[in-house]
Amino acid sequence: MSVPGVGAGLAPLAGSLSPVSGRRVPFGAVAGRVLLRGAEDNHRAPVGSPAMDLPSLHPHPEGVIVDVWVVPGARKDEIVGLHDGRWRIRVTAPPEGGRANRAVCRVVAAGLGVRRAEVHTGHGSRRKQVLVPGLSVPEAAERLRRRG
Repeated sequence: MSVPGVGAGLAPLAGSLSPVSGRRVPFGAVAGRVLLRGAEDNHRAPVGSPAMDLPSLHPHPEGVIVDVWVVPGARKDEIVGLHDGRWRIRVTAPPEGGRANRAVCRVVAAGLGVRRAEVHTGHGSRRKQVLVPGLSVPEAAERLRRRG
């Protein structure tokens, strides 16, 4: 059954039948996960999963732009996976005086195996674009897939 505006595997109404199992599923159930009501685009895919088409990578004359979602003040520095079409980056640094931005650049550079990265846009926001010079989009995509 195809419903306009509803993604594949997404139950269109509360209590609808799952197209896969035929059982009733709660509103917004996707592949065994239940999303919050109205949060259908909060898609999170683990690193290396087949669901990763990597819409978060964009070409730039100097390299590649990586869309990220930053979680400052975390327990450890890590690239978690995709969150709302962006890479979720957890950093231990607090969001004060650019410390979290420097930590994000360090984590992205290490994750892609390059020496440096820089925040391109979003200096004061959780949503950022990080420029990684010297890499192409296919190279960056392959490195992100391999690190999972």
